[in-house]
Amino acid sequence: MTYGWAILVLLIVGVILWKLGLFSSGENTTVVSTGFARVKPQSSTLRLSSAGDFNCAFINGAGGTITVYDVIVNNTDRKVTCQPVTSASPVSVPAGENFQAQASGCGTDKAGEVYHLDVTINYSITRGSSETFHTDFGVIRGPYEA
Repeated sequence: MTYGWAILVLLIVGVILWKLGLFSSGENTTVVSTGFARVKPQSSTLRLSSAGDFNCAFINGAGGTITVYDVIVNNTDRKVTCQPVTSASPVSVPAGENFQAQASGCGTDKAGEVYHLDVTINYSITRGSSETFHTDFGVIRGPYEA
C-alpha cells in the first residue's frame, strides 16, 4: 500500500506541474498577466519579440490621473533587466486612458518559447493637494513572437 500512495502523490504533482505549463513548449500558450492592482497591461497589445523587444499598452485603472515615472521589466527566465526605450518621463495619464511601455534587451529566444516577465510600475496620483506614490507589480507570461 505504501507504493500506491507514492504513485498517487507523484501523479498529482505531475498533473499540477503540467497544468502550470512546466512541460509546455509554448505552442498553445496565450498571454496571461497576474497581479497589477490598478495599472494593468492590455494583453491584446502585449508583445515580446524573439529579438528581445518588449511593447505593451497599460491602462490606468487608479481612478484618477496618474503620473508614471518608470516601468521596470525583468525577464526572470533569462535573468536580465530590460532597457527602457525612453520617452518623455514622467508621463501624465488620465483615468481610463492608456500609456505605452517599450523596452529592449529583454533576452532572446525562438518564437513560441514561453517567457516570464516581472513588471514593476512606479507612479503617483494626486488628489486635491496630496500626492501619493504607488507601485504596481505583476507577472506576465506568454510566447515569444517572431
